[in-house]
Amino acid sequence: GRYVQLRIQRKDSPAQEITVRALKSVKPLLYRRWVENNRRIVTEKSQGKLGYIHIPDMGKAGIAEFLRSYPIAYDAQGLIIDVRFNGGGHVSTLILQRLALKRFGLDLTRWHDANFAYPISSPRGCMVALCNEHAGSDGDMFSFSFKRLGLGPLLGTRTWGGVVGI
Repeated sequence: GRYVQLRIQRKDSPAQEITVRALKSVKPLLYRRWVENNRRIVTEKSQGKLGYIHIPDMGKAGIAEFLRSYPIAYDAQGLIIDVRFNGGGHVSTLILQRLALKRFGLDLTRWHDANFAYPISSPRGCMVALCNEHAGSDGDMFSFSFKRLGLGPLLGTRTWGGVVGI
């Protein structure tokens, strides 16, 4: 979080000083690399047929990650929802409502070539959720609810089962 002055010397040009603000932690960068690597693997192994969404918690970061990933993933032939290492929170019902939408039609317009899901943004294909023993609190509830609602299989290791962390 501190400002640092750097002197940059490029070949055949004068040195230049710049000021940058250093990161407080590399954790967000490591998380992003992990998610993007998982997404790349899913895309490669499925030949682009599956979408991947990781939800790190059921709070601000989790809903932001879901809303960032969902628009590029929901129209795939299948969807992997990853709640491993989910830190809990209070937004699982918002995410489950979106995933539980059943697509029953396509909106074909006479002036455009595009088809639109009906209802809008409803998942196209089958879904699976991944969980592990590090999914707690509302992440634990999400896993139970995903399975209970019959949205798809729940794979991985058993969640810790505490639901309310405190």
